[in-house]
Amino acid sequence: MQTNLSGNFLWNHYREALNSVQTLTAELTVIKAELSLTDDDFPRFLKEEHNYLDGLKQPPVRDQLCIRYVEVLDKLAERR
Repeated sequence: MQTNLSGNFLWNHYREALNSVQTLTAELTVIKAELSLTDDDFPRFLKEEHNYLDGLKQPPVRDQLCIRYVEVLDKLAERR
């Protein structure tokens, strides 16, 4: 009985996954046509997003300078 339930569970999710792939493929085809995109654009988008997110790991240079300035002022005040 347990094996049959597991088999039904897997079969139902397999069918659901196939349906999702078909639906999303059709939607993606429409979007690509509307935006004049090709499959080659998506790896580029991923790379651009990766670079953008990597750039967010550090505060902007101006903020880094302001933080360092305040740190130096604090040290100066401690030594006076």
